[in-house]
Amino acid sequence: MKVLKSRFTNTTTYQLRYILLYIIIGALLIGAIVAMPILTGMRLSEAERASALISMNYSPSLINFPYHLLQGLSIHLLGLTPLAIKLPSIVLGVVTAILLTLLLNRWFRNLAAFTSAALIVSSVAFLGLTTSGTPDILYVLFPALMLWLGSQIIDEKPRVITVVALTITAGVSLLIPYMVYFNIGMLVLLLAHPHLRFSFKQIKPLAIVAATAAVVAVVAPLFFLTDSFNIWALVGPSANMAQNATNAWWQMVGFSEPLSWFALPVLALSLIGVYATILDFHIARNHTVFVLLAIVIAASLFFPPLFTIVILLMTILVGNGLGFLIRTWKGIFPQNIYATLVGLVPLGAFCLLVAAGSINFFYIAPRTISGVHYSANTDLQLLTDNIEPGDVLLLNQDTEFYDRAFPDNYVVENTNIGAPRIISDHPLETSRRLERIVTNSSTTSSARFFIYR
Repeated sequence: MKVLKSRFTNTTTYQLRYILLYIIIGALLIGAIVAMPILTGMRLSEAERASALISMNYSPSLINFPYHLLQGLSIHLLGLTPLAIKLPSIVLGVVTAILLTLLLNRWFRNLAAFTSAALIVSSVAFLGLTTSGTPDILYVLFPALMLWLGSQIIDEKPRVITVVALTITAGVSLLIPYMVYFNIGMLVLLLAHPHLRFSFKQIKPLAIVAATAAVVAVVAPLFFLTDSFNIWALVGPSANMAQNATNAWWQMVGFSEPLSWFALPVLALSLIGVYATILDFHIARNHTVFVLLAIVIAASLFFPPLFTIVILLMTILVGNGLGFLIRTWKGIFPQNIYATLVGLVPLGAFCLLVAAGSINFFYIAPRTISGVHYSANTDLQLLTDNIEPGDVLLLNQDTEFYDRAFPDNYVVENTNIGAPRIISDHPLETSRRLERIVTNSSTTSSARFFIYR
């Protein structure tokens, strides 16, 4: 048995198994993230159109400034198209997926790390963030980045560049609504946990001075580059406590939302992760779980946008659950590598089926579930496909957005114009001839535009 085990573990395939798995799973998931906006029809919601308008301003709001800066650059380079609006979320989604994998890899063994990352990245919750042209992806990106940088400071000798990067990230995150409460939660954890306190005491004064100077140099100029700053929008709580809490928690399993954020097997793994977290409560990583849980509960009551951070909480819990199951199985056959491999086969099949099911569900939902089907539309793409030089847009809705999208086709308020054609979003009482009706089944009203000549 030892000879067979030695021969097997010395093979190149076995030694590179995790690298090969990371490459395969990573390529599949990145491909799914990048392709999903196109496969789902490039619909735009009202929130996405509003975000694009903010991003196109020469001096956008300081709130969510990093995202609007990227989205404005994307629109400037590609024009006001659905892809340009969604592209920043796609790029940041790929970065976030990599960060989650790196973070899990520091806390768990490779197998549990990449499997947990694959399950979360393929979930409806994560795919929804990465295919939406809104700043919501920042609620996972910044916490994951801060935890990853913080874990490097704890596990290694603190380097100046890591301390500076963590401080700048924390400073910039304050521009995201309610992220200040995440920072406060992490600060409380840092002060309360002995191991964390000891690790951060090892930071040299030079690193602290450099970090302070860096964050001031990065954040302070933003107040002069932007026109508006509303402190209440960053910290002010919402009013409807009961409604916020119900909607926030029920959307995880789809009871009050058209789409459940996580598949039931993932929720089951997270419950096992709760059990494993309680068993190893002394570990600093598991203290982070309870701080995140407190933040998520507070967010569900007072700060609904911050509830998105539950994705990070679920990532850690699923990692804990998978790690517990793998350790338990290996403990039954500690010396038999083949028994271990036999146990990993159904685990791998289970994870692949869950990931594939989540991706497929997210893909078909806009075509089969009315609540998702009608929540956004493809009006921008329809106008792009049908508008001709000289046409005039006569619209009642989203006039500012379409005025920016088609600056040469003026959005007017009356029909007394000499344009060869008028494209309207409502029927007109006019002597012009109705040439065509542009329809779309992805909205509650299928007749989207009326073209008069």
